Parts: sequence; C-alpha cells; structure tokens
Amino acid sequence: MSKTPKLAQKEARGGRSGLRAADGGSVRSARSRRTGSGATVTANLVGLVIACVLAVFLVFALLFPEKF
Repeated sequence: MSKTPKLAQKEARGGRSGLRAADGGSVRSARSRRTGSGATVTANLVGLVIACVLAVFLVFALLFPEKF
C-alpha cells in the first residue's frame, strides 16, 4: 500500500500539519568573509583587559582589606 503525498508530508513533520520548516526551506551557506571589523576586535580586547584588571583589584581588596 503506497502512502499519499499528503500523508508522507504529514509524517515528515512529526504528524503535525501546518508547520513550516524552521529555516524557511533554505539553508544558509557558510560565511567566507570576516564580518567583524578591526574596531570591534579592539573594543573587545579593551573590555577584556579592563575586566581582568577589575577582577584582580577586587580579589586583592578582598584578601587585603586593610590597605583600602
């Protein structure tokens, strides 16, 4: 017994009708170019350095509170 195309579609969607594909039916290709600019990378690095310095300062203040 052959399944009808409509029944085959319904089974492909897990038995639920009226659903569309999560990706809209097409798959995006991988990006071949860098999307971030140099300014973005620099800003991220500056933020990382500031966060690390602040973390070291807070640990130092926690270990030696009499110095503050």
